[in-house]
Amino acid sequence: MYNTQALFGNLGGIIETPVAYFAGALMRGDMKAVQDGWMAYSAVWDTQKKAIPFAGKMFRKASQNSPDIQNAYRTDLQIVKEEKLAQFKEIAEVRAKRGDVSLKQVIDQYETLQSLADDPIFRLIPNSFTGFDGWARSMQANAEARFRAIQTLRDNGDKITPAEVKRLANAEYDSMFDSQGLLLTDEAVKYKTDEIALNLDTGLGRGMEALNRKVPILGMFNMFPTMMGNIGKQLDDYAPYSVFQKDLQQLTRKRLTWWEAHPEEMDAVLIKRGFNTDKLSGSQKLQEMMKLKNRTLGKKAIGGIVGVLIGGKIIEDRFTGDGLYDKETQNSRVKNSNWKRRTFCLLYTSPSPR
Repeated sequence: MYNTQALFGNLGGIIETPVAYFAGALMRGDMKAVQDGWMAYSAVWDTQKKAIPFAGKMFRKASQNSPDIQNAYRTDLQIVKEEKLAQFKEIAEVRAKRGDVSLKQVIDQYETLQSLADDPIFRLIPNSFTGFDGWARSMQANAEARFRAIQTLRDNGDKITPAEVKRLANAEYDSMFDSQGLLLTDEAVKYKTDEIALNLDTGLGRGMEALNRKVPILGMFNMFPTMMGNIGKQLDDYAPYSVFQKDLQQLTRKRLTWWEAHPEEMDAVLIKRGFNTDKLSGSQKLQEMMKLKNRTLGKKAIGGIVGVLIGGKIIEDRFTGDGLYDKETQNSRVKNSNWKRRTFCLLYTSPSPR
């Protein structure tokens, strides 16, 4: 179930990123931004030439349980698991010396089952998703590298051509990974990919984790606080008014000239998203702010359109769920009308089950 959600989440994020960017750029009437985005996002073959081999490399390393990528994803969970196992082993050893070997036998059985779970054949699906995460990261990295190449050519006064963009982008792309070409080291790109994978370290997620520690029973209902915090962030991103993220409201309202006149506020927004502002020129900072503004406006436009569309269909009874809580009333509704459960009808035709 969660693997399927991760698959659709990654695919949705990969599609949403350029769609939101172009929507925001068109809303602002910034045709130069549209041209830059087209040159960055339309290089499908160049992107896949990097992304597919990288995904294969990540899948192979995951299948080999390679230490090169063991700490690449969710190290917090791995550390907690290892620490708890070490504690249980110590307790088991003390009990075994007293003649009680039951806990030690349980731990031995657990380690045997864990060894089976770590076998590449049994870990085919998790390893496949590690490869898929690598594919998504590579795609985001290549698009970002092309944006940076375009800005470099513009700053140098050089002609922006596909060949020159590709040449500079290849060098920028290579610099985003470690010496082995496995781990993404560019924090700004990591922020974007973690946002798509619902794996950002958010204040809402940390609050949920703290609440779970104070009231352990809540962990039964909130087993993935990091993911739930990211879902809350995504809802706030698409909402017409962002309640939990003040900087998104500023990105929506403030023009680029305002950000240029307030460099400290601009640096704070960029640092929060993984950029090293000391290494960015003024024009590069403005380019990143322009991209953030476009994506923010695009997301809110998408959220508004979807909200109005779904709201209207609910009123028209063309977007239905499982029905009314009152079973008697619901049965009467089904019997005396054409109402059907779990349907969505965009046009004025017969509703079809979702």
